[in-house]
Amino acid sequence: MHEGKDVFLSEDKKFKLVNDPAAWGAQNPKILVVGITKGNTQSNAMAHSDFDEIAYKGFRPRLTAVLHSVGLARDVNNISDLIRKEESTYAWGSVVRCSLTGFDRKKVKQYPDDPYSSESGVVLPAFSHKEMSVVISNCFSKYLGSLPSRVELVVMLGNANKYLEKMRQLVSQFSPHDFRYDPVDEGISYEGAGRLWVHVGHPSPGNGWYTEFLNGDPGSGQGRKRELAKRAIERSRISRSL
Repeated sequence: MHEGKDVFLSEDKKFKLVNDPAAWGAQNPKILVVGITKGNTQSNAMAHSDFDEIAYKGFRPRLTAVLHSVGLARDVNNISDLIRKEESTYAWGSVVRCSLTGFDRKKVKQYPDDPYSSESGVVLPAFSHKEMSVVISNCFSKYLGSLPSRVELVVMLGNANKYLEKMRQLVSQFSPHDFRYDPVDEGISYEGAGRLWVHVGHPSPGNGWYTEFLNGDPGSGQGRKRELAKRAIERSRISRSL
């Protein structure tokens, strides 16, 4: 990879990685909420914002609604109440703790010096990229491969089918002895490393399926994915302590 000051570009310049790993909330949580990676907004805020204000900057109300829709964090009106160092139940972070972005042709004219974004369509190919797949695997191993035993539920932000498949493969790779996936759950949930992993709709403003995830017909599409996630959480042991 090409290396700059805390910034790394893949050899083909398709991906940029900023060395700014971060996580928020409980040090020994029961529930961990993770996105794919921090985007430009969060990465840029690392230098000049209060630390607890950085996570999910700009779309916390949307994330609150997503969690409420599957029965989580119902005791707060905004997850900001849970993103603080004093929190004991919830932790917040990402699969790739550093800020990973992908080359985005739509940004070339407006941002010719930095045409990278965290949209899933340009970041997800990193999971199959020769260089970046190694980075992702190493990052997962370090931060998610050996979570505290108290963690019972990992909530994954993002439920596009390709992302479901990539994360399922990654979790099974690191927990081959107890990984369990039931096809009836359609990839929305699976078990591994002694805990439940559940995918929900991503709250990013760029997610065109956000409203359907919250309000869609429970029999199909994003509405069905919401109900599958909700059902998985309800039947897990974590639901008894919420």
